[in-house]
Amino acid sequence: MMTYKAWERALRKELHVVSRIECERTLEYYREMKDEKQANGESEETIVAEFGSPRECARRVALANGVRLEDRAEEETPGVGEIVKRYSPAELVGLGFVTLILILPLFSVLFSVLVAFAAVTASGFGIAIGGVGFAIGAPIMGVASGIGLLAYVGAGIAMSGLGILLCIGFAYATKYTAIGMKKLLIAIYVRR
Repeated sequence: MMTYKAWERALRKELHVVSRIECERTLEYYREMKDEKQANGESEETIVAEFGSPRECARRVALANGVRLEDRAEEETPGVGEIVKRYSPAELVGLGFVTLILILPLFSVLFSVLVAFAAVTASGFGIAIGGVGFAIGAPIMGVASGIGLLAYVGAGIAMSGLGILLCIGFAYATKYTAIGMKKLLIAIYVRR
């Protein structure tokens, strides 16, 4: 027997024909109904059986919103099997080349930028540690005295500050580049 969570996941998939707001509203309605029925002592299996199939529930919601599922069938994203049936082998090879020619170079460049940002973040950490070592090591080693010593300590503190700024700045740059890559992938490969 299907659990409620599995039933809800299936319903969410079936509700792709209605707006997100209507989808969330419908899912919330069934969650509240399930909680109420469970509070009255009904089992999860009984509740799921009472709700019916996710497809039928989605059909009722779609009809209530003026959407006929049959009208929207051609708008659904086809699965891999359907794509293979739809295109000849030569056309599939052409689609693969388009993906390799257009998408792969774009993500290679973006991935390289991401790695470079991460490397600068790591080197900023190294600069900060080196600056602290320079500021502490100059007086201990007796490199200079008086004003010269202050210059060495100041340079070490400045290096530490620069390193910290590099760490923070490029950590954020790395984070937002990764988020941007994820959004771009979703925009390319996931149909909403």
